[in-house]
Amino acid sequence: MHFRKSPLALAILLCLSPITVTVTNANAETYIVTGENNNVRGEQFQRLLNQAKDGDTIRLDGDTQLLRGSGFFNVDKQVTIDGQGNRLHLEGYNLSLGQDVTFSNVNLSLKPSRDLNNIFSSGFKMDNLEAKPTYIVTNGNKLTLDNVTTNVDSEPSDTRPIIWLGNADATKSNNGHNTLIVTSNSAETKLYSVIISDNTENSSDDSPVNIQLGEHVGLVDAIYLAGVNNDQAHNRAIHFTSSSNSVTKIYTGEATNVSVTLNNINPETAITLQDVKDLTLNNSRITLDKNLSVSETLTLNNQSAITTVASKDAFGDIAKTSLMLNNIHTNGNNSNITIVRDNALLINGNITGELTINTEDKDNNVSLPNGSTLVGENGSYVVKLKTEVTQPVSENTATNSSNTDVPPAKPTDSTPATTGEQAGSSDTTSPTDTAQTDDQAEASSSDTATSTPTQPTVVTTPTTEAPTSEQATTSSTSTNHNKITITTAEQETQRAIAESRYATVVSNFALNSIRNRLEHSRSSNAYPYLTATVNGMIPTVSELGRLWVNSSSDRITQDLYKFNNFGLQVGYDKSSALDNGTARFGFALDVEKGKANFAQFSETYKTQTYGMALYGAYETEDRHYLDVAVRMARASNELKSNASQAYHHNLYSASLAYSKGFELSNRWAIEPYTQLFYTHLSSTNYIRNGLNVTADEINSLVGSVGTKAEYQLNQILNFYTKVAMHREFNATQDINIIRSATDRVQHNINHRGTWTTLGLGMKARLGNNTHLYLDVDKLFGNGYKQSYQINLGLDWKF
Repeated sequence: MHFRKSPLALAILLCLSPITVTVTNANAETYIVTGENNNVRGEQFQRLLNQAKDGDTIRLDGDTQLLRGSGFFNVDKQVTIDGQGNRLHLEGYNLSLGQDVTFSNVNLSLKPSRDLNNIFSSGFKMDNLEAKPTYIVTNGNKLTLDNVTTNVDSEPSDTRPIIWLGNADATKSNNGHNTLIVTSNSAETKLYSVIISDNTENSSDDSPVNIQLGEHVGLVDAIYLAGVNNDQAHNRAIHFTSSSNSVTKIYTGEATNVSVTLNNINPETAITLQDVKDLTLNNSRITLDKNLSVSETLTLNNQSAITTVASKDAFGDIAKTSLMLNNIHTNGNNSNITIVRDNALLINGNITGELTINTEDKDNNVSLPNGSTLVGENGSYVVKLKTEVTQPVSENTATNSSNTDVPPAKPTDSTPATTGEQAGSSDTTSPTDTAQTDDQAEASSSDTATSTPTQPTVVTTPTTEAPTSEQATTSSTSTNHNKITITTAEQETQRAIAESRYATVVSNFALNSIRNRLEHSRSSNAYPYLTATVNGMIPTVSELGRLWVNSSSDRITQDLYKFNNFGLQVGYDKSSALDNGTARFGFALDVEKGKANFAQFSETYKTQTYGMALYGAYETEDRHYLDVAVRMARASNELKSNASQAYHHNLYSASLAYSKGFELSNRWAIEPYTQLFYTHLSSTNYIRNGLNVTADEINSLVGSVGTKAEYQLNQILNFYTKVAMHREFNATQDINIIRSATDRVQHNINHRGTWTTLGLGMKARLGNNTHLYLDVDKLFGNGYKQSYQINLGLDWKF
C-alpha cells in the first residue's frame, strides 16, 4: 500500500521496505533503487518503474542490471532515470518509450543477445566479436540523454544503441514529440546511428523532428533522416543541430524539408551532407567532398567557412564536387567559401553580407547570379553588385557569370588547408538547368543539356560527382527547364548498385574455375618426378574420364561497395589422342550466390546465378596449350529494401587462352599465358521508390597476360605461384533514373581500367585417381581493396 500525503505512513513505509521514496512536491516523487547486489537492484528498478507516475524520478544507488531479456523493455512513464554515475545494464533488450523519458548521469549499457553462431564465429574470444547495435525506439516521444555514456563491458567498442525516431514498436502510437537531445562531457557518449523512420502501416506522420547533438557525442555510422534505407519520401520539417566534430555523415535521402545547423565545429575529415533546405554554420569550418545542394538559404556566421575538394571515386580517380546554393547570408567578416582546383560553386539567389570566395579559376569554377561580380585578385575575391564596381564593365559581362578582374580586395587569412585528394583535375557535367554563356555552351559536353545564355541561372539538384580518366562517370538531364526532383542520394544509390553489377563480371567464378581446372589437368602435370622429363608426358588414348567439383569464394571490394560471391561447379571431361597432341572436351553446371553491401546506405544487393558451360583444350607434345570455354547463365537479383523488386539478367561469356610450358629442371617449370575474356550482361529495368530505373547492357572485354611458376616437391605435391595483369578494354553502362518524362537523369559509367593479380596454389595427389587443388589470388590496383578469389577443387578419374 502506498500513502502519498501522510508523513506517518511514509515513515512506516521507509522502515519496513528497502525502497526509498523522497517526496519532492505534491505531484512528483523520487524513488531510490537499492539492494544488496546488481540483480536485486535490477528487480527493484523494474518494480519502481511500474510503480512510478508521470513526472517522477528514479535514482540508482548502485550498478543495476537485468539479464537474459528479449524483445522490448518498455518505459511507459514520463520519468527521469538518474544513474548518479552508476551503470544501468540491460542484456538482450531493446528500449521502447511510451512517454517522454530522460536518462541522466548514467552508463546506459545495452548489451545485445548473442547466439551460439556469434560465439563460435568469434572463436570463443570476446575480442573477436563483431559490434552488434541495439535499439532505442522513441515512438514519437522525446528522448533526452544528459551526460549518458553508452559503452558496454566485454563488448566491442562500437556496440552502441541505434536511436530510432519513429514507430518500430507496433504496440505503441506516435505521440508526435519526435525529439532527441544528447549532451555529454564524455567521449563514451557514442551512438551507432540515428534514424528517422516510421514502420507503422498507413503511417502519415508529418509532425516536426528535432535532433540536438552536443559537443562530445560520437557516432559509429551515420545520421539517416529518410528511413533505415534512406529512401522514405516525406516533407516533414526536420531540424538537425550538431556541435560534434565526430558527426560527419548526415544523409537526407528523400526528405525535402531538412534544416541543418552546425555549431563550433572544425572536423578533421570531410562532411557528407546531402540535399538540404537550409544550412547554418556558426563559427564552423567544414570541408565537402561530395555534391551539396541548399535549396533555400546558406547562413555563415562568425567567420564560418566551407571548402570544396575533389574526392576519389570507386576506381581511384578524381571526382569533382559541386556546391549548389540559392540564397546566402553572412554575419561578421571573413566568412568564406573556398573552391579548390576544378570544383564548382553555383549561386542562384541573393547574397546578403560580405562573402569572400577563394578560387584559382573564377571564370570556370564560379557562377554568380546576374548583377553580381567578383572583386579581387590572387585567388581571393569579394562578391559585389556590379553597380558598386567603379571600373566599367562591358555589356557582355551582364550575362556572364565569370567576371572581369577589378581592383583588388583584401584577401582573407581563414582559407582552410587543402587535402591530399585535391591533386589532379577531371571533367564534370554541370547541372543541366544552369544558364551558360555562348562560349560556355560551346565547351560543354555534347550529352549535357544546356539552356540559352539569356536565361537566369536555375540551380537543380546536382548529379553525382564525375570521376575522371578512363573511368569517368557523367550525368545529364533532359533539355527542359523543369526542376529535377531526383535527389543526389538516390542517384548515388543507383550508381553504386550499377557499379556492383560489374563486380559479377570481374568475379566470373565459373569460367575462372574451368581455366584453373584445365591448368591442373595438363598432361605435363602427371607427376613424372624421377621417372621422366616434363616434356615427355603425354596421356594415352585409354586415359580415364574425369569427374570434378570446384568451389569458389570471391570478395571484390571498392569504395562504394563490397561484393561477396560463393560458387559451386560440377563438371565432367574426357581426353582423346590426336596426331600431334591431346584434346580434352567437357561440360559443367554451376550455381553462384552473391551479396553486395554498400558504403553509403544500408541496403543489400543479392544475386543468384545458374549456369552451364562447355569447354575444350588442346595440348601438343612440346607443351603448347589452347583453352576455349563458353558459358550461358541466368542471374536473379534483388535489392533488399522496403520498396524494391527482383529483376533478372542473362549472362553470356567466352574465354580463349594460349600458354606455353617451359621446363627449367626436373622440379621447376614456367608457363607464360595470354587470355581474352568476353562477357555480355543483358539490360534490365526495375522500379524502386517510385523511380523507373533502366540499366543498359554491359559488354566486357578483358585481356590478360601472365606467367605461372611451378615447383614439384615430390610425387605427391606441387606448389606454384603466378602473376598476371588484366586490362578492361570496353565495359561501359548507362543507367537512366526516371520519375517522369521531364524529370529524369542519366549516368554513363565507364569501367575501363587495369589491375593485377598475384596468386599462390598447390596440387596434391590423394590417391591414384584423385587430386586436390587450391588456388588463392589477390587483386591489386584499379581501386580494389582487400579483394581476392579462392578456388578449391577435387577431381576423380573413373
